[in-house]
Amino acid sequence: MKFPTAAIGLVLITFGTGCAWIPNHHNTQAAAPPQQQVATPQEKTKAFDIKGLYSADLVEALRAVDRHDYDAASTDFKPLAAEGNAIAQVMLGEMYHEGKGVQQDDAQAFAWIKNAATQGLPEAQRKLAMIYSLGQGVSPDDKLAANWYRKAAAQGDADAQRELGTMYVDGRGVSRNDAQAIALYRSAAGQGDAAAQFDLGAMYQKGQGVPQDNAQALLWLHKSEAQGYAAAQFNLGLMYQGGQGVTQDDAQAAAWYLKAATQDDAPARFALGQLYESGHGVPHDVVAACALFDLAIAPDSPIKNNVASERDALVKTMTPKQVDDAQTLATQMQALGIAEAMDVRPRK
Repeated sequence: MKFPTAAIGLVLITFGTGCAWIPNHHNTQAAAPPQQQVATPQEKTKAFDIKGLYSADLVEALRAVDRHDYDAASTDFKPLAAEGNAIAQVMLGEMYHEGKGVQQDDAQAFAWIKNAATQGLPEAQRKLAMIYSLGQGVSPDDKLAANWYRKAAAQGDADAQRELGTMYVDGRGVSRNDAQAIALYRSAAGQGDAAAQFDLGAMYQKGQGVPQDNAQALLWLHKSEAQGYAAAQFNLGLMYQGGQGVTQDDAQAAAWYLKAATQDDAPARFALGQLYESGHGVPHDVVAACALFDLAIAPDSPIKNNVASERDALVKTMTPKQVDDAQTLATQMQALGIAEAMDVRPRK
């Protein structure tokens, strides 16, 4: 039987492949979760079997989610969750987190997701780890986050493997260990996870946790960018601009930066703007450079101060008309897309 797929917020449920993303909630009279042994990153545990959880009532609830009928879905999920159905628990938990079909309640979301995670559902374990990492309804706790990511990773959950790998890189909740990170990234990347493929390629690019290897970096970055991952496209631009493992080619760098910049990647917009400012790989065009710098100054961008400083220095060299034209072009880039706005831009 082919099961439906449903999306609630960031939670994707894919039942036909034997995988599930599950939300957790409404802990009516759930038993206390049993203590579980924490698996190491190298250990693999038997995957959670969800087949026995599917019933006509559960499928109907999932179909209600597909229809965006969250009131009906929550009504159907609640008795199933109270009976201990892990899929219903995680779905209900996510609905509490998002406030869909129920009043938003992070404490309820946490309770239901933890119930499902305690039963061994990997998607719930990963979601619980995220809750601990972000402190949603609970105090932030990186050690508990790492423990729950480890449980899901041991069942082969690619997202959990990637997130745990990043915790090893950063030394959050675990001792910093680049070799462990590489192993986790490699496992997730081998499953086709674009973000993990990028992370693995970036580690080879820097020589972090592995010997520096441009060929391996290019291999994994291309796998990631083929799935449209903007950060991989940006890093490929860096490699072409710097001649790292490839023949130096500013035009190719600009093309990769444009791909990433089109996806709102601030570093790529900044880098592309710098090429227009210098005239390397693209025509010298201070108006386009200034417009791209404006787009790169995103409120949440870690490079916004550097971009603003370079943009302000460039503006001092421009005429008032050029500054006005740059503002107009930036607006058009936002409305039409960067390449499209450049194509329809009036030429002298």
